Amino acid sequence: MNENKFNLGLNLPQRHRKGVMTTFGVIVAPFYRVSEVMAEGTPVVLDDAKPGFVKKATAGACENGVFGIVAQEVYDPSALGELSGYEFHNNTKARVGDTVGVIIGQGYVETINYAGTIVAGDKVYVGENGKLVNTKSGNDLPVGVAETAGTDGGDYVRVRVNFDFFADTVEAAATAEESNSN
Repeated sequence: MNENKFNLGLNLPQRHRKGVMTTFGVIVAPFYRVSEVMAEGTPVVLDDAKPGFVKKATAGACENGVFGIVAQEVYDPSALGELSGYEFHNNTKARVGDTVGVIIGQGYVETINYAGTIVAGDKVYVGENGKLVNTKSGNDLPVGVAETAGTDGGDYVRVRVNFDFFADTVEAAATAEESNSN
């Protein structure tokens, strides 16, 4: 019997892999706006210069912690050319300036938005280009702890996250550090 009888040799396009696949226990806040392009799964902080907006978290600048993770891809609508004014009802992506879902709170997130090799038990931090890494920069607080392993976004990695809303004080930051370390 031919084992490849169902392989028709079709060159079909592969389904887009979402940057954030599943979540458990976290909250998706749907009312923050973004003013820059970013991939889903990008860690964000509140934008002090623009109330109601979030911006990409950067490596070495997260000593007060990360506010959350973007649950949708954000794109520049001018990339659509003549279709830039149209709304596509089946599109789950957000445009620059739109509201976007931000994963906040405490729970689990599965993402492919990471760089390098992540091993179960690693603390994950914000790295270059908004990707999660297992290397700390400066006094950054961890985003969470990896529950599964993966390399360079090849597999989904489940991360136990704890986004502390009030990490602007040293005491709250230490509490978030302790919670993310367990």
